[in-house]
Amino acid sequence: MTPTRSTIDPSPPGSHIGGGRTRSRSGQQLSRRRLPCPGILHHLLKNERSFFIKIGMPRLSHHQQHERRIHILEAACRCFTRDGFHRTSMQDICREAGVSPGGIYVYFPSKEALIAGLIESDRAEIAAAFSQAAMADDVLRAVGALARHFFVDEPREKSMITLQIWAESARDPAIRALCMSIERDVRDHLIALCQTLKRQGKTVPDLDIEGLVAVLTAMSDGIFKARALDDAFDSEQALAGIMTVFRAGLAGHLDLSRTTPEPELLP
Repeated sequence: MTPTRSTIDPSPPGSHIGGGRTRSRSGQQLSRRRLPCPGILHHLLKNERSFFIKIGMPRLSHHQQHERRIHILEAACRCFTRDGFHRTSMQDICREAGVSPGGIYVYFPSKEALIAGLIESDRAEIAAAFSQAAMADDVLRAVGALARHFFVDEPREKSMITLQIWAESARDPAIRALCMSIERDVRDHLIALCQTLKRQGKTVPDLDIEGLVAVLTAMSDGIFKARALDDAFDSEQALAGIMTVFRAGLAGHLDLSRTTPEPELLP
């Protein structure tokens, strides 16, 4: 007896690419579902949450990823400055950046992550600026150029976003920790510059470096706040003021040891 064609399809379920029909044990014809090949099906199921990234988006180089992060952060900064943190949605940032939600969530899974990204970007910029000043032939002149960059040349919007970050740090411990970390970095950078000037003989021998730096950082915070709140704020005057205090401190003309006003100045 000649063997008949098997009535049972030996292929695993879901492995047929084309259409067609097969037979059941009773010989009845059944329609075959048109499914992708098992390798593709497994890949799509396994990567259900991220297949649009793996398949639909080309792989970016490290440089391209860095540029994409910067582009998204700049868009977020514009949105936050215009509408505030809490009124800005991730969809708003997507529209501003001209990217899909997936294109943002790959880099920043939340608004808090975007705020942290802005802080880290500031940290890198500050570190680079202080490093350049420390290597200058004329450190005092370089400090003046650094102050001009942050207090005058940068757009007012940068001060506005800084003020919002400070406000957010009051309620978010993670953001507060990042802000305090930058404050310590700035303090350490200023101390290092003052120590360099002292070694070069450009300060009084008994300069209270930490006392001077405390005054300078407090004044700097005040300048940032004033620039953010007052669109008529005179940045040039503020720059001249803080540099006058800096030079006076280096020359020993500021008594930084007193913690209370002179008695005759009290009301």
